[in-house]
Amino acid sequence: MVELDSELAARIEAAWRARSSQPNGAECPHTDEGWDRNFRGRDGDVLATRGYYPRVSGETAATLASAGIQLEAGVLGYGKRCTTKPARLLRDGSSVAVKIYHDVHRPVADHPHEEGAPSREIEARHEEIAEYAREMNIQAGRDMHHPNLLRILAWSARPRDWLCCERFDCTLWQHVRSTQPWRTRASQFFRILAPITCAVKFLHSKGNVHKDINSHHVLIRLGADGDYAAAVLSGHKMCKAVSSERQGASGMGGNMTRSSTQSSSRRGNISWMDPACLDKPYTQSCDVYSLAVILGELLTGEEPYNGEPVGAVVLKKMSGILPFHLTSETRTAWPKTCELYDHVTHRRSDGTPNGTR
Repeated sequence: MVELDSELAARIEAAWRARSSQPNGAECPHTDEGWDRNFRGRDGDVLATRGYYPRVSGETAATLASAGIQLEAGVLGYGKRCTTKPARLLRDGSSVAVKIYHDVHRPVADHPHEEGAPSREIEARHEEIAEYAREMNIQAGRDMHHPNLLRILAWSARPRDWLCCERFDCTLWQHVRSTQPWRTRASQFFRILAPITCAVKFLHSKGNVHKDINSHHVLIRLGADGDYAAAVLSGHKMCKAVSSERQGASGMGGNMTRSSTQSSSRRGNISWMDPACLDKPYTQSCDVYSLAVILGELLTGEEPYNGEPVGAVVLKKMSGILPFHLTSETRTAWPKTCELYDHVTHRRSDGTPNGTR
């Protein structure tokens, strides 16, 4: 982290505390009514129903300042667990993104009268802390640097407080949704999908499975000409192969190797998930399937399964329905690319094509 003069850090902290009359120095929700309205209006957002705003406490702002990071106004994105805000490094003024976790100061249990509620909450919190430590070790390890993996620049000593990383213009999901009508171009495959594939190949060479490859975790930077200047893979729901067991192969008297993985209990985004992951552990081939779904997005400009709810998507996956329907025009324009999409997505978990018994 960047060392910052203590006097300057104190001035920044005081400025942040002055932004609000809240006793903990949090940002007042009414400073951005549009953000507040959108955040609290999200369907199924647990934090919104509990009344938690994505605020930044004075304590968090102070630790960021001591690390040489100054938050800026606005929001880059938000979700159930964190809010991403724009920021700058005080050392050189370069733009970065800071992920602020919502529940770092959340009470242990919202309903302490419920039997077992505190213990369940504490157990979940311990799992979060363990996952956070593992994510940092994987993402920030010296042997994990790759030009197409999102770089983690700094993170809080306290688990799940904040995390600073590179800043990009938008996610691939946002870019596709905002570019209408969508027109498939060769540069999208060479400058977006190819770099992401290289990042996944690198992770696999290290014995890792990403688990949550989707267009929300593909970050892109646009050049001055509007074309794609850079693309990286983000997302921290990784699991890592930790052991290989030698077992006797039945009926052959030989040996075979079975790799086991250490992973959190979280699942990836269902719309991009390999159907085999519904009832089997994640494997590296599951990441390949998710890449094929991103390929389908680039070919069609649509969301997988038209953005249907989770329940409907699960039923369609169990029925062998694919994420996209490629039109004859698309197949004529991109025959080899469509063939690759078909090859990956039509295969069942046992290696046979869909529809075979």
